[in-house]
Amino acid sequence: MQKNILAKVIIIFILGGFAGYYLNYFTRDFSADDLKESALMMTGNGANMMQMAQMMTGVGNMMQERGKKYKDLEMMQRGSEFEKKGEMMEKNGNEMMYQGGGMMEMVK
Repeated sequence: MQKNILAKVIIIFILGGFAGYYLNYFTRDFSADDLKESALMMTGNGANMMQMAQMMTGVGNMMQERGKKYKDLEMMQRGSEFEKKGEMMEKNGNEMMYQGGGMMEMVK
C-alpha cells in the first residue's frame, strides 16, 4: 500500500515537472536576440517588398505606354492595376521597414 502511494506521488511529480517545463517553454518572453532577429527580418523583408513594388510599378508604366502605343485598352487597364498594386506594396514595405527600425531601436 505504501509503495503504491509513493509510486503515484512520484508519477504526479514527474508529470507536473513536464507540464511546468512545457508551460514555461511556450509562455517565455522574447529575449533581446529574438527581437533583434525579428527586427532584422522585418527590415530585410520590407526592403525586398519595396524592390518588388518598384519593379511592379515600372512594369505597370511600361504596359500602359505599350497599351497607348498599340491602342490596347486591356493592356492599359492591366498596367494601371499593376501600378496601383506596386504602390500599395511599396507602402506596406516602407511600413515594415519603419517598424523593423523601431524594433531595432528598442533592442539597443
